[in-house]
Amino acid sequence: MRKYFFWIIIILVVIFGATFGFHFFRNSMIARQLSKHESQHPVVSTLTVTKGSYQPVLPSVGSLVASQGIDLTSQTNGQVTKITFSSGAHIKKGDVLVHLDDRLALETYNKDKAILIYDKINYESQKALIKTNSTSQNDVDSAESTYLAQKAQVAQDKVNLDYTRIQAPFSGLLGIREVDIGEYITTSTPLVSLQQLNPMYVDFPMSSELLAKFSKGQAVNVIVSSQSKRTYTGKILAINSSVDESTRTVNVRASLNNDDESLLPGQFADVSVLLPVESSVIKIPRTAITYSLYGNAVLLVTKKTVDGKSQSIATETYVTTGDVDGDDVVILKGLSVGDIIVSSGQNKVTSGQVIDINNSFFSTDDAQSSNKSVAPQS
Repeated sequence: MRKYFFWIIIILVVIFGATFGFHFFRNSMIARQLSKHESQHPVVSTLTVTKGSYQPVLPSVGSLVASQGIDLTSQTNGQVTKITFSSGAHIKKGDVLVHLDDRLALETYNKDKAILIYDKINYESQKALIKTNSTSQNDVDSAESTYLAQKAQVAQDKVNLDYTRIQAPFSGLLGIREVDIGEYITTSTPLVSLQQLNPMYVDFPMSSELLAKFSKGQAVNVIVSSQSKRTYTGKILAINSSVDESTRTVNVRASLNNDDESLLPGQFADVSVLLPVESSVIKIPRTAITYSLYGNAVLLVTKKTVDGKSQSIATETYVTTGDVDGDDVVILKGLSVGDIIVSSGQNKVTSGQVIDINNSFFSTDDAQSSNKSVAPQS
């Protein structure tokens, strides 16, 4: 019995000893890992400031306008007897698109033309008789006047007859047909939209204070929202001759090549008037800048020797920013060529803090801080 209790005591001692040992080992490992993380410096990537070229622009927002565009209407009232076009078709100048009932106009034309033939014969006869003094000059003049008046009437009849055949005034692209055969139309009835799409115009306002910076013939880039990855190029065609008193802006029109007719009138467009290229400016990625109400800042990296070991220190430096150039920002003041700045991971850093640099871990345009454990560069 004593031997039995002895082994029970031995087993309990072993169990308690193992439990205590495990907890002691676990706590010591946790403390070691926490100590290791507390001593590790934030890992960032950096870049060296250099100079590069920059294409300055004057931005604006405009609307696309067809070089020619109308809602086709008739010049006379009448009933539609024939339609010779399809919606969305390309047509040429002079193509007959709609026929109206021309019976009355044709009858009037033929009747007046017959009268004209008689008046002409009478006038020629009077001219022959005057040579033999067989008629008076008044009769000759009266015959001539009647003949000329009837000639003008026939010309008017011909115009009225032509009005019953509605033609395209210019070449272009038709819209959706808005009239049917048998419909009675007036001069205000819209028949179909006709747009000449090439070239395409873009109209946009510019501040009158910028008038000295652009001129006729200057290049522009245009982007429309439906094709945001495509840039259309063109040139300023005209600048309005007056300034809008309410907005102090001047309207500008540029011409764009639209061979594929991918642009349509009425679309909004982002317009950039291209200014002369600046070949020596400082640009840095937008992600390297911290924006705040107090100003825009970057983390400038300097070297400092501590206990014989060189360390990198990140110091907040305020900068004056200029135009945005794609993913970069032009720096007007605050940085010099050769400066080293933090390009990624700055969200983990406070000014004056020691940092570890690992440019292989971050991409230069990555502004997101990482939670991964990275061995610092030696």
